[in-house]
Amino acid sequence: MVKKSLNPLKIDYRRCIVEDRLLQIRNEKIIDVADLVKVWTIDIEAKDSKQVVDFIRRFSQHRDPVPLMHVKRIKKKNAEKKILCVLICSVEMAREESEVTLFLEQEVPNLKYSNLENTQCVPRQAAPTKELVVEWSNEYWPLVWYGNPNDQILNDYVFDMDLIKFVLELISSRSREESQNGNQFPIVTAFINPRDTKTPIISVDKRSQHDHTLLDHSIMSGIKLVAQREAMRRYQVEKGEREDAG
Repeated sequence: MVKKSLNPLKIDYRRCIVEDRLLQIRNEKIIDVADLVKVWTIDIEAKDSKQVVDFIRRFSQHRDPVPLMHVKRIKKKNAEKKILCVLICSVEMAREESEVTLFLEQEVPNLKYSNLENTQCVPRQAAPTKELVVEWSNEYWPLVWYGNPNDQILNDYVFDMDLIKFVLELISSRSREESQNGNQFPIVTAFINPRDTKTPIISVDKRSQHDHTLLDHSIMSGIKLVAQREAMRRYQVEKGEREDAG
């Protein structure tokens, strides 16, 4: 989690714009129904909480496919606070009980715990409002409020701004060229293969051209070009003319 003050990018969190170039397309409707995921929990004595938290930070936190930064890892089991219930990981990280048992035996071999189970559900994503944090905490599991979760999404996302600027310049240049050449729809779309960013596919809208249909907009044209390039790649791999790099 990167601190906003340390992020080198210019991000308008209110309008969701990055570097005055990228606009985040998002559903503005507040989702007030939690998308739940099952998690593995254990009961421990309060005196063992430190080593369990260390285990979670060291081992499961960065491996779990479900980000659980918005979820408190420990809640008290009884009023005396002598027994604690600890959230180890999601069921998407460990499907079977034996996997969790093996993790614990290898990483915290001296830990005494009980009630290893996956009956508890927690919200998969952070609540969009502070009011919902309170509501979901009472209904499911204690949550943490770090502010608007979408701000952290924007803040944590990694942008290759040099590549983005390069592609946007290609799009703008080609769009101007199409307009000057009489294209009624000077709409241009870029397709980037993450494994081959140096050769983007640039497609144009062909709806105004002779013998083309309403389906020949830039996105459909681009999809056809992507399919053609992929077919050629597979053919070359099959013939041994290139390695299968994907």
